[in-house]
Amino acid sequence: MKRLILILLCLQFIFTTCKKESIIPLTNGNNNTGDDSDLSIGDIHQGGVIFYLDSTGQHGFVCDFKDLGIVGWGCHDTLISGADGIGIGNGYQNTIDIELGCAKSNTAADYCANSSAQGYNDWFLPSKDELNQIYLNKDTIQLTNGVSSFSSTIYWSSSESDNKHDYFDAWGQYFGNGFQYGYDKSSSCLVIAIRSF
Repeated sequence: MKRLILILLCLQFIFTTCKKESIIPLTNGNNNTGDDSDLSIGDIHQGGVIFYLDSTGQHGFVCDFKDLGIVGWGCHDTLISGADGIGIGNGYQNTIDIELGCAKSNTAADYCANSSAQGYNDWFLPSKDELNQIYLNKDTIQLTNGVSSFSSTIYWSSSESDNKHDYFDAWGQYFGNGFQYGYDKSSSCLVIAIRSF
């Protein structure tokens, strides 16, 4: 199963020219279906809502329209080799590393890697900094038609942290005030999937 997930995640590189339109109905005018140079935070684009744009304004990340559920990060007391990237652009590789290094099913990374929301199958668990970008733009994202409001609770990132105790934790972010902290991997926290474009 893990090998199949890895193969599916790698297929995104082969089919980068395929684009799908959002199936969420729009009434507030923030649907961007034309020129990619006009993209903005909060636009619906390629299966999600834009929460981050790079310096070109043509590439970035979208988050799903709703949370995937509440679940543990997985593999408590196990260091997952490579799943320690915290920066923008590290979530995808962290998710691959978690899927390869943690045999436990129904983890936060599993929820994302197995998602096929809006017809896309290359979702992943955001890194610490990617998750923070969602938090920083949550008010704009929540104004988008069809998007569920964020809960004022903890969301998982894909970034491991060993700063709490003698066992390994993962970074989470409390969406009530934006505080980020290393939480015990067995804790149940919310999961939101993201994908790049």
